[in-house]
Amino acid sequence: MSSESRLLEIPLERGSPIPLHEQMADYLGELLSAGVVPPGSKLPSERTLASFLGVSRGVISRAYERLKDLGLLEKRARSGVYAKASTGAHREPSTRGFVALADCTAEHIKPSPLESLPEGLSVKDLGSTWLESAGSPSFDELEASLKAELRSFLATRSLLASEGEITPVEGVQRGIFLTLWALGARRPSLWVEELTFPAVLEVARALRLRVKRLPMDEERMLEKLSLEAIPGEMVYLIPSIHNPTTRCISPRARSALLELARERELYLIEDDSFGELKFEGHVMPSLRGSSGGDPRVIYLGSFCQAITPGLKLGYVVCERGLAEEISKARLKLGGTGQNTVWAAAKKLLSTGAVDELLSRARRTLSAKLNLLLQALEERGLREKAKRLPLGGVGIFLEDLGIPGSVLSGRLARRGILVRPAKAFHVLGKDLDAIRLNFSSLSAQEIKRLAAELSMALKS
Repeated sequence: MSSESRLLEIPLERGSPIPLHEQMADYLGELLSAGVVPPGSKLPSERTLASFLGVSRGVISRAYERLKDLGLLEKRARSGVYAKASTGAHREPSTRGFVALADCTAEHIKPSPLESLPEGLSVKDLGSTWLESAGSPSFDELEASLKAELRSFLATRSLLASEGEITPVEGVQRGIFLTLWALGARRPSLWVEELTFPAVLEVARALRLRVKRLPMDEERMLEKLSLEAIPGEMVYLIPSIHNPTTRCISPRARSALLELARERELYLIEDDSFGELKFEGHVMPSLRGSSGGDPRVIYLGSFCQAITPGLKLGYVVCERGLAEEISKARLKLGGTGQNTVWAAAKKLLSTGAVDELLSRARRTLSAKLNLLLQALEERGLREKAKRLPLGGVGIFLEDLGIPGSVLSGRLARRGILVRPAKAFHVLGKDLDAIRLNFSSLSAQEIKRLAAELSMALKS
């Protein structure tokens, strides 16, 4: 996982009396001091980070300068900003595996100890080899061939789409941004659940969208939409393996959502980042696949680095007109994918290796979840997992007795990074809950996590 991937999820409280640059410097300082960002790692440029977080470059510049003064960063002429070795008093984490506990997107999964690509090839090597064998196709030719493979892959998931309705993007997070950018100019309101993917809120703020809250309970969600939703508004949902709670919306509620969206002319944006990581049985049917081709239902899917390092690919499936707008936005705003990554994805899809790698990832993640549940049981914490994940990489612990931000602070001092529920709440409400990511942990690390969590709750 790259330093940029870690740093793009900086939690900022816009209404806090603490200046944004100080919040950012404090957060990055913890990561740098704890060794989460290894010395020598290049940080995102001021322009990149400012654009992603929806803040001015001045905020980023002041934060970087503060960290430079503390000896945590260094600026290299004509090269950028890099992490320096920590000289602070923060204790180094005993294992880097715990870094992954702080990550909350499918794209950020650290694949170890899953095996890598067939024949031990890296994504870059595999992509380069395919490009050479294909006679170095143009970007348009490569995109067309990738769309064809994605179309076949999605059809096996009961999601029928033409190639003109599929847009490859650099991960689901990028797909969210481009979709909201393409739709938001004419539809300035976005409904999201009270707990949701933090990057969606940052994108909404950057695009100056009005964010409206939906209850987590599916019955109350449907009721609120039926009473208050205005025709043309957007609704962002994670119906399968919700981030952070791992909840799955019931089939009955899915049907009701689709019917309501048709009646009220709402745009449903379905984030299926974790859908492919369902542990048992078939993947859950997508809203778009069940909609009968409703042009207002938009699907965001992903291949993540859980199946192999470096394979960061997302795809947006929507009606052709919107797909063209998203493609134009992708070109206008920068980023048309790395040819080697797209070529590798095309190769893996065409050979069936993606399904093999996904199956392997599901088995490994399921085994790790069982180990974690057993470790929590031994510490008397099993009941804090109110909902057993059907898939994905994380687990949501609730009713902990102390605010999640307090608990996450205690754990950070022990070298363990977790995400408090506050980071996912639309209003930043500090719930007594946290989300743990277990994807990259060994059995020994899982046991240590449970022990440290138990001690942190008692301290």
